[in-house]
Amino acid sequence: MKKAALSLVILFAFAGSSFGQVLVEEGATQKIIARKESKELYREAILLYEEGNLDKAILLLGKSLKLDPDNKKAGLLFIEALLKKKEETAKAKEEALKAQEEAKVKVEETKQEKKADTAEEFLKETLAKERVDTEEIKAEIGIVKEGPGLKEVEQEIEGKVAMEEELRKQQAEALALEEKKKKEEEAGKKEAAQPEIEAPKEEQDAYRLAMQLKERKMYGEAIAHFQNFLKEFVGSAYEEEVSLSIADCQFALKEYDQAKSSYQNFLSDFEKSKQLDYVQYLIGKSSEKAKDYNQAVLDYLELLNTYPQSKFVADAQLGMANSFREKKDYRQALIEYQKVVDLYPENKAAAQAIFSIADIYDHTFEVRDYKRAVLAYGKVVADYPDSLFVERARQRKRYLEENYL
Repeated sequence: MKKAALSLVILFAFAGSSFGQVLVEEGATQKIIARKESKELYREAILLYEEGNLDKAILLLGKSLKLDPDNKKAGLLFIEALLKKKEETAKAKEEALKAQEEAKVKVEETKQEKKADTAEEFLKETLAKERVDTEEIKAEIGIVKEGPGLKEVEQEIEGKVAMEEELRKQQAEALALEEKKKKEEEAGKKEAAQPEIEAPKEEQDAYRLAMQLKERKMYGEAIAHFQNFLKEFVGSAYEEEVSLSIADCQFALKEYDQAKSSYQNFLSDFEKSKQLDYVQYLIGKSSEKAKDYNQAVLDYLELLNTYPQSKFVADAQLGMANSFREKKDYRQALIEYQKVVDLYPENKAAAQAIFSIADIYDHTFEVRDYKRAVLAYGKVVADYPDSLFVERARQRKRYLEENYL
């Protein structure tokens, strides 16, 4: 009887041990399955992210992290997608506000302001893209269980905000300097483009009045006066300059399609003009500003092929690179930016190009490479110490070296 009882106890103990082992193995199997599903969701999310479908990408990444909170790659991409979504939302709001402002500008032409198309504008836009609300981002990060890599992302966000505070102070002096240089360049261009022309006093007075309106940035009224001038003084010696000024005023009003049409008419009407390369460049710039990036690339190529000795070739090459970047063709953009640096190293466009290379490697998920970003930032600091980008490059270089390399 005792032997039978002992055997029964041993049997139960063995059965319990086996059952426990089964539970352990089953739990391990479930983890493996969860990790596999998490990886599959992550791969699907990458495709959606690259296509620009951020909402679905964020949803899949959230599911991926729920299955496997330790999926570091999914966690990093999740934060990247959240930041990009926030950036797009902010950009949409900004564009809506811009549209309202543009409507006001057309009503009150005397208060119109032309936004400078310079390296200063590019720098302001770059900083604006990186500006984030720390508390909101922290709240979004809190959705994900903190794992390897997420803390680094949060620290990077904090670093960006802190750096921007310092940059705002430094930027004021740089912007003032850039504005002064811009005015000097414009004054020189006007002096060169407007030689003394013999014409009746009435004709000269009408021309000067229209030009004064343009210089005061009263572009709508200037266009009306220029158009009346062409009707009243047919065959005037000022006809070429007046026709170009109409296009320039339309460009300043951000009426890019109309400006482009006027520039194209200028090419056909004044085939012997000495300003054809300048006009072709502005055709490309009009396409770029109108966000017709495929056409902008073709327009800039036309300038590079037709006027290879033009003083606008570096800016055209830079505009082509910017257009590829806006199209999200980052690899081609990197190639085109490098051409600016290699072909026109002494041109001020080269500083913006090498900074753009660094910025893409630094902030673009698809081609992110911190080592290359640091090298490019270092080149900005070493080769272009007087550029507007040098302080930003120096700070990003130091930050990446301290936190990622």
